[in-house]
Amino acid sequence: MATYVPAKNGVAFITYIGLRSQADSTTFKSNPTIASGDFKVSIDGGSLANLTNLPTVTPASSKMVQISLTAAEMTGSNITVVCSDAAGAEWMDVILNIPTTARQIDDLAYPATSGRSMVVDAAGLVDANAVKMGPSGSGTAQTARDVGASVLISAGSGTGQLDVTSGVIKANLAQILGTALTETAGQIAAAFKKFFNIGTPTSTMDHLVLVDTATTAGSVAGNVGGNLAGNVAGSVASVTAGVTVTTNNDKTGYALTSGERTAIANEVEAQIVDDTDSEKVLTAITDKIAAVNPSLSGLTISAIASGVRTELTTELGRIDATVSSRLATSGYTAPLSAAGTRTAIGLASANLDTQLDAIPTNADLATALSGLNDLNAADVRAAIGLASANLDTQLDGLPTASETAVAVAVAAAASPIAANIKQVNDVTVNGDGASTPWGP
Repeated sequence: MATYVPAKNGVAFITYIGLRSQADSTTFKSNPTIASGDFKVSIDGGSLANLTNLPTVTPASSKMVQISLTAAEMTGSNITVVCSDAAGAEWMDVILNIPTTARQIDDLAYPATSGRSMVVDAAGLVDANAVKMGPSGSGTAQTARDVGASVLISAGSGTGQLDVTSGVIKANLAQILGTALTETAGQIAAAFKKFFNIGTPTSTMDHLVLVDTATTAGSVAGNVGGNLAGNVAGSVASVTAGVTVTTNNDKTGYALTSGERTAIANEVEAQIVDDTDSEKVLTAITDKIAAVNPSLSGLTISAIASGVRTELTTELGRIDATVSSRLATSGYTAPLSAAGTRTAIGLASANLDTQLDAIPTNADLATALSGLNDLNAADVRAAIGLASANLDTQLDGLPTASETAVAVAVAAAASPIAANIKQVNDVTVNGDGASTPWGP
């Protein structure tokens, strides 16, 4: 069964209230009428909203009203329920505030035996003396030493576990005094074995003695003495004698430095610019040219210019040709001749002055216009068939609609009026009255 002591933040909550009767405020209303909108909730002073669950009279027909708030409606520090009879005739208003907490009484630790308490220090820490360890109700009394001796090591390769075989913990030497070992695997172990794998050691770390087996002590002494004397003498002689450097034909890997290349380039440039230098670089260059072309006396400015003109005349002669001859026949249209041009612009004569003389002058135009009579009002009226100068008079002379109807009726009485009737009262008339009767 859920607990509600105290009300917990974010957890559904159920409580009961009574509603006082408006008729008699000293008593609670039995089986009060509850309608939608009578109960609203506000979370931390927020806007009011109808409860998700409409309160009910529980048990039925009693004075108890059960209010059931959802977890969402309980998510806040202060949950306020406002109860007001919408009809306003049965029960009095009630406001219920429900403070919430993060933990309930059931969340707190408690001793198995009622009445026992815990010792809590100023920092809020609870003193606990472990006197027994094991399953609840069957723990074994323990001392500080027992706790340490009973701690088991977790064997395995996971976090916090050790590699244990038959009670022996394996360890890999990964670093010494904080310095990681990067040596090839197996070499340190092999060296350690060679150093310490001696049945009866005769040395210490301060004084090492290497014992080797020698077949003939005399030969050892002779070899050591002879080799030592010969090697030393030969080495000294090689240092004090002269050294002969032979030709090295393999230049692989040899290269000038950037500074050396720059120095060489600067020196070559200085030799070329300074023709008074003893190296005579410019002289050497001219001598090289003379070896290829001995006729250096002909290398004058005039001779060079003459040679250029001669070569240029030859080359220009190769491109001196009619431009039209370079065009494709199919893509070339010859220009119009003089006669063709006159025809294109509508000139009958080759002489433009003759063409212009054919245009009438102002005098010719005046003479032609002088033979025309000026139009007057009478001539205009006569041309359009008006007998009177006053247009209103002419319009008044036209018969009216009534006069026209009377004239038509009189004429119809004297003789039939030929008419081609197409519609009667906006209805089209079909047929010819002979082979096909008239009709819509």
